[in-house]
Amino acid sequence: MGSLLIDIGQCGNQIGLQLLDYFDQTSGQYEDSYLKRQDYNLYHSIHIDTEPKIIKPITENRKKYSYINSKNVLYLQNGRGNNWCLGYMDEQKLIQRQQQQKKDEIEVKFNKFSENKIQYKNVQKINVNNNILKENTQMIENSTEIIRKEIERTDYFIGINMISSIGGGTGSGFGSRLLQEMREIFEDIELINTIVFPNKSGESTLQHYNCALSLSYMQEYSDCIIYFQNDKINTYLNYSQSKSVEKVIDLNNINQYIASNILNLMRINDYKNFNRFYFDILMDTAPMNDMKFVEIYSTPYYYNKTQSTGPECKWEKTLDCLLSQVNVDYQNQIVSTKDNEDNCGFEYDFMKNEQKKDVSITTQCILRGGDVQKNVKQNESLMKYINRKIVQTFNPVLWNCDNINYEYINEKANEGIDYKMILAISNRSNIAGIIQNINDIAQQKFKANAYLHWYYQYGLERSDFENSFLVLDNICNSYNNLKI
Repeated sequence: MGSLLIDIGQCGNQIGLQLLDYFDQTSGQYEDSYLKRQDYNLYHSIHIDTEPKIIKPITENRKKYSYINSKNVLYLQNGRGNNWCLGYMDEQKLIQRQQQQKKDEIEVKFNKFSENKIQYKNVQKINVNNNILKENTQMIENSTEIIRKEIERTDYFIGINMISSIGGGTGSGFGSRLLQEMREIFEDIELINTIVFPNKSGESTLQHYNCALSLSYMQEYSDCIIYFQNDKINTYLNYSQSKSVEKVIDLNNINQYIASNILNLMRINDYKNFNRFYFDILMDTAPMNDMKFVEIYSTPYYYNKTQSTGPECKWEKTLDCLLSQVNVDYQNQIVSTKDNEDNCGFEYDFMKNEQKKDVSITTQCILRGGDVQKNVKQNESLMKYINRKIVQTFNPVLWNCDNINYEYINEKANEGIDYKMILAISNRSNIAGIIQNINDIAQQKFKANAYLHWYYQYGLERSDFENSFLVLDNICNSYNNLKI
């Protein structure tokens, strides 16, 4: 079995390249990898961006990136201006919208009793020959062709994991378009999205629109959505490294943390004595279509060139390191964005929906170590301690008999060194508060008609925003209605 990794946009490629670097660094510890091609020392990865800054060096520095196929690197020159519509819209989509508009106008013209009021949409003012639309059309075609070829090189292909941020233009917009295309072409494969939420303080004035639009598309076309939060990771790393000499946490540290967690998830398939594919574990964690958002926590993770836990760390300490990442209090006060220039006066409450205690639908725990069956699984007192801590932290619902599952991977100690690893994959209700905050501020801007012209001029309509708000409301309601 095998899978394909697709990195989209600046954030997605930064994380993806860090992930592949970790794979390559640790390749000597494993005989094989489900992410690597059998015939060459190349990983099943595709790298896409609309500007060359991050991924152009892959094609230029072949010595450093020898494990990446340079033919699987696609980039443009001008970016997508932090605009979801600029990344999503292409000639085909625009023509479809114009044709639908003409049908609507004809229906109204021949039905004088109709009460429907057709809004004359901005798509009729768009130049179909716009260079950006042409570039997007070509990029979709090229991406699809490369994906087809890479899938053909993979034995027993299972699915695709797409990594991106959802606050900008390429990762959110083009990522949504490519996800939609993949679902239409490959109906039977599993599509996983690994996404990063932008900082709540504001990275772009359009980020809430971008997040809302991309989340609605992922809800429709993706099978499972793994998510990380920049704010939460930054707070946790600052807290955990507070005694370190290097106290300043930068974007590289956040990317290392995210890549480490994805690495620990994907590496579980490279053990001969573990026969569950990580896609199957994710599907078990997201069993319901309305609730498909999962978090990943693991230890050890990388911070600079060191790992969070060492070989001498006991299981209790390893577990504490894992659980300390879950409920990070980065919202210890009500934060107003009223005076924040980036949000231009739009105000929302970070504490909203945070008063209710979060619950989890299901949590999958994977423990790896030397003779883990004897030292952990058969150690009754240790397992009681681990289970009690897991239950207290993740607060599982009682109506699901599989609310907490444990898997064990035996790994022979290398030169007497036992590197313990714990991985937790959980579907928790706290995602409702995150999405609700995005939806609230996006709707505030929408009602004020703020920045909408940036989307209308490239073919988006009011109904696109309204539909995305409705989808996000349904997600929040599903999670908020969860009961123990």
